[in-house]
Amino acid sequence: MPYLQAAQKGADLTTSVTLSQTAHESYLEGNFWTSYMPNSQTFSLFDDTQRDLGGSIIVLRDILPGNSILRTALGAIALSAAANNDSSQYWMKQQGTKLHMNALQQMRKALSSRRKPGLELLGAARVFSFYEALYGGDWQNQEAQSRSWSIYHSGDLALILSNPPSFYATGPAHRLFVDGRLNHVFDLYLDDVE
Repeated sequence: MPYLQAAQKGADLTTSVTLSQTAHESYLEGNFWTSYMPNSQTFSLFDDTQRDLGGSIIVLRDILPGNSILRTALGAIALSAAANNDSSQYWMKQQGTKLHMNALQQMRKALSSRRKPGLELLGAARVFSFYEALYGGDWQNQEAQSRSWSIYHSGDLALILSNPPSFYATGPAHRLFVDGRLNHVFDLYLDDVE
């Protein structure tokens, strides 16, 4: 019987740590979403204001729970946002950068596999682009920042083209496609300016 009690205590501790970690992740992600869309209760998530950086927030939140790459990418942006709000939390910015790099590695592995890219990879590409726009930049060299952001959009476009148009006809795929169009137009404009 003591073995079962010890096993139960171990399971309770593991569950407690997992719940605590999940709660902390949810807290950081919630703070990020709040900072991204203040007063979110007062307007539709699909307003034009949310499409400027490829919004699709509901789609991302819906596909988040089952997707490691997207979860890691959003964790990176949430940590970086928290560090931005509190300069004494520099470790969060460093951890955010590490998570971003980890998510990029996961994306590389997923793209190397033979499976067809789906919503999770397109959603992650959008988050990578958003991360780059907010935290990946060299503000001293805005041209380099622009090129780096443009590279993420080229990847986004390649992911879109990897599926037939019918893939984007309805549902969450349609939402991601529609909300990302402005970014591609802006990217083409940047190419023309250079």
